[in-house]
Amino acid sequence: MVWITAEDVAVIHSLVVEKSGGMDGIRDKDALEAALSAPLQTFGGAELFPADLERIARLGFGLAANYAFLDGNKRIDAMMVQLFLQWNGYTLQLQQGELADMFLVLAAGSATEQDLLCWIQQHLRGIGFPKPRPCFRHGPTLAP
Repeated sequence: MVWITAEDVAVIHSLVVEKSGGMDGIRDKDALEAALSAPLQTFGGAELFPADLERIARLGFGLAANYAFLDGNKRIDAMMVQLFLQWNGYTLQLQQGELADMFLVLAAGSATEQDLLCWIQQHLRGIGFPKPRPCFRHGPTLAP
């Protein structure tokens, strides 16, 4: 699985903020490192997040919860989830507003890591990705 460092994420954040506006900079480097390392955790030699999509959802949830940057946390969260999916061979199929809706709800604490994983699975495009049953409990804007 393709993975990157906190320094790489900081560079991507700078590019996102430069394009979309806002304040550049890391507020809490430890929070960023924690969000990036949590998906790679093991216990007793077993991976806690063995599947790519589980790791990516854990990353997205960790970035949303940790607010590592001075500004643009939802933007970098959405960007990193999309990039990790793309770098690891996955493509999301989205309607206008779906990406923003998911990451706004996630940042507000109204969606769980499991909700993000289900949302990712529901929006994968390509052969071999069966559409899972609806899984959100957090309002009509996230319903499939």
